[in-house]
Amino acid sequence: MSGRERPTVGRLAVYLVLTAAFTGLMAGGANAAGTFDWVYQELDRPVWLLPGSFITALWIAKTLMLAFALWSVERFGLAGWRWLGALGVLATIASAIAWSIVFLVMRDVSLGLLVVVASWVTTVFATWAVGRASVSAGAFMWLPFVFQSYALAASFELMRLNTGL
Repeated sequence: MSGRERPTVGRLAVYLVLTAAFTGLMAGGANAAGTFDWVYQELDRPVWLLPGSFITALWIAKTLMLAFALWSVERFGLAGWRWLGALGVLATIASAIAWSIVFLVMRDVSLGLLVVVASWVTTVFATWAVGRASVSAGAFMWLPFVFQSYALAASFELMRLNTGL
């Protein structure tokens, strides 16, 4: 792609608006559905589980980093790797939506764990692919990777503590 065909700051703005809409819907929907009460009052949980407001802030930061990574890999990524990095980021976003449906709407901790495992795998793949396409774009993937690793550990503990394993 030549410089003229690469995404401009306008596309980044679109990504950020979509990210804000998505995270607003997720946070508002989780709050309205009583998810925080379910997790923090009804479920047995590990003592190291972060407060819901902090997890929400990390979720917002994670999705913003994904938006920056997607734009950055499209704008500055190597031609051979650009599409693979973008595919990895989009797969990570899709798996986050799937986890939101399974865990927040269906309230299934066992199936939620399986979806978080899939989400972690897509995040690892995206981090690798984006990093191969552009080192600077890859830097945006570290927060999503760390967040997904924490979410994997927390989901495992929630499943273990609430299913009798």
